[in-house]
Amino acid sequence: MVIRWGIIGLGDIAERNFTPALAKAADAQLVSVYSRSAEKGKAFIAKHNVPRAYDALDKMLADPELDAVYIASPNALHAEQSVAASRAGKHVLCDKPMALTEADGERMIRAADDNKVRLDVAYRLRYHAAHIEARRLVQSGVLGELQLIKAQNFVGGPRPYWATMPGWRNDPALAGSGSIVAQAVHPVDLLRYLTDSEITEVRCITDARPPSRPVDECTVSIFQFANGAQGMVASGAIVPRSDNDAVLYGDKGKLSCFGTLGRNEASRAQEVVVESDAPEVRLPFPDDTPVTRTTRLIEAFNRSITHGEDTVMPALNGLQMIRVANAMLASSQHGRAVRL
Repeated sequence: MVIRWGIIGLGDIAERNFTPALAKAADAQLVSVYSRSAEKGKAFIAKHNVPRAYDALDKMLADPELDAVYIASPNALHAEQSVAASRAGKHVLCDKPMALTEADGERMIRAADDNKVRLDVAYRLRYHAAHIEARRLVQSGVLGELQLIKAQNFVGGPRPYWATMPGWRNDPALAGSGSIVAQAVHPVDLLRYLTDSEITEVRCITDARPPSRPVDECTVSIFQFANGAQGMVASGAIVPRSDNDAVLYGDKGKLSCFGTLGRNEASRAQEVVVESDAPEVRLPFPDDTPVTRTTRLIEAFNRSITHGEDTVMPALNGLQMIRVANAMLASSQHGRAVRL
């Protein structure tokens, strides 16, 4: 069964990531797009050979030949668009963050449940082949009791970053925050995935300095996990030549995911390395790209529709990441730890 897709929001992530991934995915077809700009929609479908473009969301969602939508609009619009899509009987894959508030996330879930459609949130790092293998190794017990876990994810852009970007990302009302929701949520969610453990406490500092810098470009956080491990995440839009890695330390060994987060330097290999008293294990993943992992994500979402299979990024995971991201923001603004 071919799942017929539409895209809501035609920004950078739709152009460079989702559309080429969808073209590679099995049993998937892009049939329509929505943008408030009719001209932008026309240009997009001409470039990508898509049948239809809409500048009215209700007309797009009324199309009986549309099965699922990918929401890639400004963060503050996710909730209303997701609820509208669910009520129209369309399955929803929403880009992160799921929404800006916990109440909106819960509203999205209720709408999907009430209308018996699928709702997932696109945390792509869960579909990196290296991370799938790393999670398996952690669950095998090779590291023993986890003690310290950390990850880093920087884009490496110049400062000021968000203020020079076109569009909405420098507006807290539309974005919610800057690098917290743009970059940091990815390594934070990855550590939750690799360890299968939830965060219970957050301490966070950022470089946001309103009004001159209204949203953060760099964030550093420490976490307490339910399994007893302590964690660290540094992330943001700046810091060139960043080592975008994840490292987990247990009482029996150390596991490193080298170059698997964010925009990796071309000269750095993507690999999983396990160091312990046993001989070193080194597993290379040279061909895993952002488009490749998004293709896996789309195919898993399609199977959840056609075969009822579970995915690793259901709506409840997206809701928990709203809580974590908002705890990070509150901690940074008030200078105190926040418990979840």
